[in-house]
Amino acid sequence: MTKYLPTLTENHWLEDSLKKLDMLFSHFLVSTYSQTYVYDKQISSLSWLLEQYGSDSTDFATELKITLERYIGRYYKSVDVVSQSKESEERPGRYEVIVDINVIDDNDNEYNIGRVLLVEKSTLISVLKLLNEG
Repeated sequence: MTKYLPTLTENHWLEDSLKKLDMLFSHFLVSTYSQTYVYDKQISSLSWLLEQYGSDSTDFATELKITLERYIGRYYKSVDVVSQSKESEERPGRYEVIVDINVIDDNDNEYNIGRVLLVEKSTLISVLKLLNEG
């Protein structure tokens, strides 16, 4: 059974698996851990992960994988997140995390998105889209 993603856009309910995956990741980027009392301590939030684990790139990458698999897994038959951190040699306290999210929907179609998160001193500096061509 296809799981729809509700949105507050003109799309209303997303069914398209790739658009839904992209929107879920976008929600994760902008969500705040304490944005609701109804789902207290159940919101998947990048800012909260950075606050809790941002000072250690390995811990952050591990928790990012666990959180994204749990969050995105609600909408897909299968989800696999690969999250790898790499410390900057030039700037202490700066690192990047490469995130590759692979999902399989209810029709057994596979989709993938990749992002690079640049973090410095527990602060998100930028998010870059990885292009997979060929």
